[in-house]
Amino acid sequence: MGRIHAISVKSLSGELLGIVDINEAAKALHVPYFSNIDAAFSLLKDKIDAAIIATATTTHFEMIRRSIEHGLDIFVEKPIGINRTEAEEVVKLVHNNGVKLQVGFHKRFDADFVKFKKIMEQGDLGQPLMVRFVARDPITPQPPAGIFTGEAGAIFYDFVIHDLDMSNWLFGLPDTVYSDGGVFICRQYGEVNDLDTVIVELKYKVGPLVIMETSRSSSYGYDVRAEALMSGGMIGMRDYLSDNVFTISNSVIRTAARPWFAERFGQAYRNEIEAFMHSLSTGEKPTPNELDGFKANILAEAAAKSLINREPITVSEAL
Repeated sequence: MGRIHAISVKSLSGELLGIVDINEAAKALHVPYFSNIDAAFSLLKDKIDAAIIATATTTHFEMIRRSIEHGLDIFVEKPIGINRTEAEEVVKLVHNNGVKLQVGFHKRFDADFVKFKKIMEQGDLGQPLMVRFVARDPITPQPPAGIFTGEAGAIFYDFVIHDLDMSNWLFGLPDTVYSDGGVFICRQYGEVNDLDTVIVELKYKVGPLVIMETSRSSSYGYDVRAEALMSGGMIGMRDYLSDNVFTISNSVIRTAARPWFAERFGQAYRNEIEAFMHSLSTGEKPTPNELDGFKANILAEAAAKSLINREPITVSEAL
């Protein structure tokens, strides 16, 4: 993600002053390279306006804190913290120090999801009754470097959180959260107390039933979809394919290869960085911001608790 965001900054005529990465491959971007954050802050402290944080999930809070210490505005990949304490502290730090923070919930900047929301809000199809989000990653036998594992329900903070934010973006915070899941294919996730496949159900007092299906065990590749059953019809969002033409022979359907996330959401990643840079130049508060990040963390925490306690969690009691 760091490389993707760095390329976006450069393509948008932003001045990329340096990259901090333990992987020296980052030197290929042809900007000043640093192997640790202290060296970067020491040399660039009087030149930097903002920091983009795309480090391992468990380091986000510390990177946010240190960036705020230097008075920097921040773009940070989700989540803003790996628990409620970190998320609450981020909100306090941002507010007390008068900096801007934008969270990398890229689906808000994807043209398909934006259109999905617009059609729903126009009201021509009535009210939403049931909304379904699907997010499936290709099978990853080993937990990828940098993702959050080691606690029950870590998948909710590191993966499901995107669709939790989608539901919050569309409908606000739900009344209750219920989750279930297991380790079906990638046994290594179970060894680090995590899951490879989960479902989450959100219920609203006034609003639709929202269902999320999230898996790290898709044998056929990357898949992102959404649909809404409306009182007067439905809204569907198919997964993006580079070629929608397919053939069938011998009972086998053949289509173009499914793209990975960098291709599927490439424009959305650029759009969110453009929005962040716009907020820096205008002084406007960015969205999604630290409060959106906090709400998503609360829902992730509720989903994790539901999985452990085997019961729905009331969100108002978690706030």
